[in-house]
Amino acid sequence: MQKYFSAFLLVGLLVAFQNQISGQSLNIPAPSPFQKITQNFATSKISIEYSRPGVKGRSIFGALVP
Repeated sequence: MQKYFSAFLLVGLLVAFQNQISGQSLNIPAPSPFQKITQNFATSKISIEYSRPGVKGRSIFGALVP
């Protein structure tokens, strides 16, 4: 009886947590992340859009510009 109860409990837990086990995904950031910020101010709308290059291990500041 104990053997069947343990197997039933294990199967029940696997079914209960299946969504959490298979539903997770890995979010990898984009190489050059894009950002957009919008703010409503009185009767105006201010919007800033920019993208920055990925450094990817390179030395940028001080190495490219003397």
